[in-house]
Amino acid sequence: MEMSTPETILRMREPIRPLRRAEYHRLGEAGFFDDERVELLFGLVVPMSPIDQAHAVSARRVRRALEAKLGERACVFEATPFAASDISEPEPDIVNHVEEVVEVYRDRHDGEWRSRSTHGRGETIAMRALPDVTIEVSEILPPA
Repeated sequence: MEMSTPETILRMREPIRPLRRAEYHRLGEAGFFDDERVELLFGLVVPMSPIDQAHAVSARRVRRALEAKLGERACVFEATPFAASDISEPEPDIVNHVEEVVEVYRDRHDGEWRSRSTHGRGETIAMRALPDVTIEVSEILPPA
């Protein structure tokens, strides 16, 4: 009998019980992830990429630009995990530094994004909830 591997289990589409956010938090509080940067995505604990300088600059630029435009209308959080569902708590990075674009994902349904758009320098992104608030991609990307 062959031993199962993650690849064979996923290929056979065996039922996998996802880890719930509450369980993920209990494991974190118990010290299970102390030496790792991880996030919960669709019930799986996955390693996160290290934060590089470009990411830190972009996150700070997004936060500052949105705070200036939103004023007291909304709170802006930078590099903060959010409860996307009972089995996901991503720490989103909205900027693709390799291709120098901002990727926008919207309308999540049944674990899938219904809308994905990519924006480059010279383009503007509008907030869906507050359409009068826009941000230039050049305000987000580090200077070229």
